[in-house]
Amino acid sequence: MTQPLEEQLAKKEREVAAVIAINQIISEDKPLPTMLDHVSAEFALLLNAPFCAILIRNRPSDALHIMGSFGLSAEYVTTINRQSDQYGWMAGLPSTQALRSTKPIVWEDARSAPEFANFKAAVERQGYVTMIAVPLIAGERQIGTINCYYTSRYTFNEAELSLLKTLATHTATVIRNKQLLDALNHSVSELSNLNRQLEAQRELLFQSEAIHKQLTQLVLEEKGLAAVVTTTGELLGRPVALYDARLQQIASSPDHPTVAPTLALLPKKSSRAPIQLTLQGQPALLMPLAARRRTLGYLGVITTSPLLAEIDQRALEHAATVCTLELVKQRVTLDTERRMRGDFVDDMLLGRFTDVAELKRRATHFGYTFNGVFRVILIDIDQFRQYIEQHDLNEARVEEIKHALANITEQCCAELKKATFVAPQGDRAIVFWPMRQPHLTERIEAFVALLAQRMGALWAGLSLAVGVSTPVTDPLDVADAQRECLDALAIRKRFGRKAPLILFDQLGIYALLLRNNAVEDLQDFTERLLAPILAHERADELLHTLDVALRHQLSPQKSADALFVHPNTVKYRLKKLRELLGIDLSETQQLLEVQLALLIHALLA
Repeated sequence: MTQPLEEQLAKKEREVAAVIAINQIISEDKPLPTMLDHVSAEFALLLNAPFCAILIRNRPSDALHIMGSFGLSAEYVTTINRQSDQYGWMAGLPSTQALRSTKPIVWEDARSAPEFANFKAAVERQGYVTMIAVPLIAGERQIGTINCYYTSRYTFNEAELSLLKTLATHTATVIRNKQLLDALNHSVSELSNLNRQLEAQRELLFQSEAIHKQLTQLVLEEKGLAAVVTTTGELLGRPVALYDARLQQIASSPDHPTVAPTLALLPKKSSRAPIQLTLQGQPALLMPLAARRRTLGYLGVITTSPLLAEIDQRALEHAATVCTLELVKQRVTLDTERRMRGDFVDDMLLGRFTDVAELKRRATHFGYTFNGVFRVILIDIDQFRQYIEQHDLNEARVEEIKHALANITEQCCAELKKATFVAPQGDRAIVFWPMRQPHLTERIEAFVALLAQRMGALWAGLSLAVGVSTPVTDPLDVADAQRECLDALAIRKRFGRKAPLILFDQLGIYALLLRNNAVEDLQDFTERLLAPILAHERADELLHTLDVALRHQLSPQKSADALFVHPNTVKYRLKKLRELLGIDLSETQQLLEVQLALLIHALLA
């Protein structure tokens, strides 16, 4: 009797030691898989099993996975877990039978059991024969199973089964508590992370608000865009520059590269997204400044990497917003002033001023005084409608060109002549240009050349047509001066002149004819003299031949060369012309009348 009692006491001691060891293992601050490996080892030692595994239901698929093991190969563990994922816990592993029945299940020979058909190869490689699966149940939650494997047939007695159930129940409770604790710790960790993120966001908002106030204050104090750009550079610790819509630099921080980005670097379609590029070998970022679907400019920053820190991004966004608002304000102010200037010029052109003193008083509101002699300069975009169609420009682009014409005209005037008056007139710009020496036009020629060069640089293929009036002494004569400009532009277009500048007082006889008030008489004279030719079915051909022949002193050979015809053809046409006109072209008086008639016809056509 003594021996069995001693064996029972020793067994109880091992059981108690196992429970204590399991409690100690689960209570340690280690990952759950590591703890389950240690628990598996305790079960294997207690039951003299060469292999042991703990399978846990894996959420959300509910497949049983081996989460801890002792003695099992990594290949076996991987195979079982993969098969569980494939078949699912309700129909896959043999262990599911134990979990569904809530009682231990024993397979004395797993090699021949039908439940192991899908795992036969894995069983043979692992080398076990008998297997037992004991469910892990904590309250109403089915956690998983504890499996023990034996390399030979093994029969479990009631005491062993009772011990397994007791230990499994205790282990399930401890594992469930560990899962809940891990979940709680995970939630606490997530809450801590969220709290840190909230604190970081709160700090970011405070910093962002301070930056916004600092930049906004500069605008409220009317420090100007240069101050905003310089301050933004200081906040970012990087070079910053502000450009207009055509990438012409408006302002920059002191350390910004002098080379500006080119239009070729911009995307073909306008976008509000930041544009990454390289400037003088350094990565750079362009922030489009847009309002009412129109790009007003760009804020550029040299970066050390393609991405900025979040606070730097906020600072750049605030700076872009402030610059956009300031550009809009400046543009509205400028457009309003220009509109008022345009209205003032319209009043002058429509003869609404009868008192010179009142006209001069109005002019002083725009900082201009009519003192001495001045010329009127009318700047037109050459064949603008055709340019719009060729380049498929939308309304916003057309307005941008008009705005650029006014801007650049003012800039060029400021560089070459301080006391000028500039006002927009639709697609054109009008300038009152003071003349100390009315007969000298070199400064005007330099102004037109500079203006044409800068507009052409911004808008490829764009050319200007500039008409200049004769010197004006009385401001009430501005309407007549503008008419001279329009006539000069008409002559330029009519005779296909390429140079952009044309001065009315350099038109020669054309100017004399345009100044003549008897336009109707001149037209009657021309139609009467040329009537026989105009009535002929080949009138255009005969008129062109007459014009060419007169310019070549009626020489058949030279005229034929210019017309690309045979000299006999010229002789025939000249004979026909003499017959139609009934005059002798060799007679000086009659020749002069014909030349004058052709000139007037070309001018009034």
